[in-house]
Amino acid sequence: VLGFLIFWSILSILLINVYKPSNLREYSLYVSLGYSSTTLIALSTFAIGVAFAIFFNAQALPFMFKFSKLTPPQYILAFYSANIIDSEIIGIFSMLVFIILTWLKGNIILPSNPVLLVVSVFFEGLFLISIAILIELFSLIKIKMLQYSLFLLYIPMFIVMASYFLYTVYPYSNPIVDYINPFLSSMLLTAYSYYGHSLPISTPDYNSTLSLPYLFLGILPWVLILTIVDILLLRKVYLRQVEEQRMF
Repeated sequence: VLGFLIFWSILSILLINVYKPSNLREYSLYVSLGYSSTTLIALSTFAIGVAFAIFFNAQALPFMFKFSKLTPPQYILAFYSANIIDSEIIGIFSMLVFIILTWLKGNIILPSNPVLLVVSVFFEGLFLISIAILIELFSLIKIKMLQYSLFLLYIPMFIVMASYFLYTVYPYSNPIVDYINPFLSSMLLTAYSYYGHSLPISTPDYNSTLSLPYLFLGILPWVLILTIVDILLLRKVYLRQVEEQRMF
């Protein structure tokens, strides 16, 4: 994950030369977007590995839920708490990489709101872990093929990349586009905490502004909904025979 993160960090810095920012504030905006998108991509890659823990525990889960006091909600919460610290470490490492890269380019860019940055990376981690669990559970119950599950788990990473280029290249002026896309909302929330100024609706429409509370609302309901769905799918795994969960 860390090697992948460094690669995308360097690529994001190189892309800034393509956008040709006209001043330091605009340069800081693109650095912030590069940081947030790179962190989100790294977390989506991390979430893939995390989701495979469910695959390897698949045959044990029905017995754990039936013969112990462990319940699906407790399992999901324990899963979150065990991995969210790693998400924060990835966010911190990404921040250090971008600080070093901007320092090497001669204009060091530091995060403007470290506390909000920690909170936004927390929500990014929760969202991506919850969606990775959803994909893995769906694959476990419906597809039952490991290689297909792996392909599906990469979908969030490609959505993150598409969301980044949508925001930085396509000139739209409707903020609903930013608020209804949880990948874009989480990315912009992290970018806002690094940037420290109001974000435009899209970078080509530089004079418009986004609402920070709406960005929170663009990600929080998704985390709650995905968590509930994950718990319901875990109960479905509990109702299945162990032989039916065998992966080939």
